Amino acid sequence: MAHDHEEFEVEGARLNTWSNRSGTQSCRPHVVTHPWSLRGLQFEIEAARKHNQRLRIAGAGHADTALCVTDGRLLTLRNYQGVVSVDRQRYRVRVRGGTSLGALGKALADKGLALSGIGGLESQTIAGAVSGGSLATLPTSGLIAKQVTAFRLLLASGEEIECSRSTHSDIFELGRVNLGALGIVTELELQCVPAYNLELIAESRPLDEALAALKTHDANAGGLTLSWSVHAARAGLVRATRTQTRADPAAGHTLPAALATGVRWLAARFPQQATWWLPEPAPAERRVLAATDALGRRSLLPRLRCSCFVPRESLGATVEALKPLLRRSTAATHARLDVTPVIADSLPLSPAHGGDVYYLRLGANRGADQLTLFELARQTMTEHGGRPDWAAWPDGDPAAFDEVADLDAFGCLQARLDPEGLFLNTWLSRLLRRSRGVD
Repeated sequence: MAHDHEEFEVEGARLNTWSNRSGTQSCRPHVVTHPWSLRGLQFEIEAARKHNQRLRIAGAGHADTALCVTDGRLLTLRNYQGVVSVDRQRYRVRVRGGTSLGALGKALADKGLALSGIGGLESQTIAGAVSGGSLATLPTSGLIAKQVTAFRLLLASGEEIECSRSTHSDIFELGRVNLGALGIVTELELQCVPAYNLELIAESRPLDEALAALKTHDANAGGLTLSWSVHAARAGLVRATRTQTRADPAAGHTLPAALATGVRWLAARFPQQATWWLPEPAPAERRVLAATDALGRRSLLPRLRCSCFVPRESLGATVEALKPLLRRSTAATHARLDVTPVIADSLPLSPAHGGDVYYLRLGANRGADQLTLFELARQTMTEHGGRPDWAAWPDGDPAAFDEVADLDAFGCLQARLDPEGLFLNTWLSRLLRRSRGVD
């Protein structure tokens, strides 16, 4: 239903429940709102403070952790989107936080620009992808937040501030990956590059050979991702590099993805029979696609993810420990393990902080057996030094994030900007209490 204060451009509705896209997290917010304007966002802050409620910000619901769960007010930026300005001289673009990655990619392409690193799903919001530490994997791997040169933050006081290396630099350094705990990210300025296409070369190798190729790959030279269906003897390797070669007309066609979804559905329905007809990775193949076609599309089936970042030296041992675990489980019949080398960064709260790592993502269709499988996979990854992905560690205990770089400094900043905890929920409160040594 429409909100009572239409002059503030707020669209709202009372819902019985809210859930994320995979169904792993749900809650019963007091109200869910979708403001259209800055004044509408400020009104939501005022309303939350007036009624002593917490306020959480949801992107497109891609996080599998409890980042957005609340019984207070839940706000989305789906109506607060669009390109604000373009600086062609410096290859920079400023966008509103609710702009989806798909819409952003198309808008940049129209202006002859592109992000230097592409990743995530086309429906993800840019504020959600940056704040939650989402990874760009094409053509090189690193957090999307590395491409942010400035952002505007709406504080619990209702004041909007600009954060960059020259203005509020402490908030900029600690707040690019912010989990929605510092305020509402209303705008972001992103460093872009001239538009390009992607050349993808896919090949199939025995799993051990594919892992060896991954270990010797220079992540600065281009992207490389290993994909292994856990009951297959071979794994797929996809190399990605920038090119100005014209994109293939059918390169972005979605039929193969739809067929793959159908195969996974059949495997889920008939796990005992699936091991002999699950397809092996395709032979070597080359194609060129537009950067705007590189983003993932939402699966027809709810997919669970369990992802972490492991040290380079631990990759082999981690995969070897996961292999028997996955092969013993009928729940893993339709599961896939993706591995990508990630370049180190200096971002606080980044799982790639301080050293090159590998990103491991285990994906499976939703089901009770998958949750048990993921619990065992989480234990194995953690035992080998894995740092959890903020958005893909379902049912994760906040204790799993204790070793995150600068979490204590982030907690102090959060307490300074939001002393009443307006933007926190139970999960974040526990996380930040642990950072201060209080459980």
